[in-house]
Amino acid sequence: MCTSARFVEINWNNIMFTLALVLAMIWVIDVLKEKMASLPKAL
Repeated sequence: MCTSARFVEINWNNIMFTLALVLAMIWVIDVLKEKMASLPKAL
């Protein structure tokens, strides 16, 4: 964002943007695991 006026540049990505995406994915997976654990089992 410092080198261009655009927030997401297709040809050039910052490592912090990539790390933020990975952190968000880990958080989503953790939340989904907790929700799946609270569901009653069908077996």
